[in-house]
Amino acid sequence: MAASFCKVELMGTLLSAPTMRNTPNGENVCVLPLEVVQPVVTPFGRTVEERLTVEIEAGERLASILQSGLSAGQVLMVEGRLRQYPLQPRGRKTVVAAESIQILGSEDAPTQDYPEGEALDNDMLENMQPAEGEALPY
Repeated sequence: MAASFCKVELMGTLLSAPTMRNTPNGENVCVLPLEVVQPVVTPFGRTVEERLTVEIEAGERLASILQSGLSAGQVLMVEGRLRQYPLQPRGRKTVVAAESIQILGSEDAPTQDYPEGEALDNDMLENMQPAEGEALPY
């Protein structure tokens, strides 16, 4: 089998507040619609902005934190991997499964619960486990 590697890094603007939904596998995820703008040179030499809307999925542990702390207009840096789901009756849907999300700030909407630049990832969440008998803070 040939070696392979899948890593995605995106920086863009959150288009709307995060929403919760279930994947076809029954997993609860937080969905973040992210708009990424990149310059593209046309065949005629003109540079235009290409706007891509990418669906970001944050797993259940990140979802509970992100859902209440993000709003439209915030700039995010997302690291993750590609994930595909089958669509009915045919086709596939490709999303980015987030492994780390960094809130970079916004001109329009200030961050609500998190300081700018704080990275939220699975390693950080592992270290946030409450002591035995202690209630979760969220």
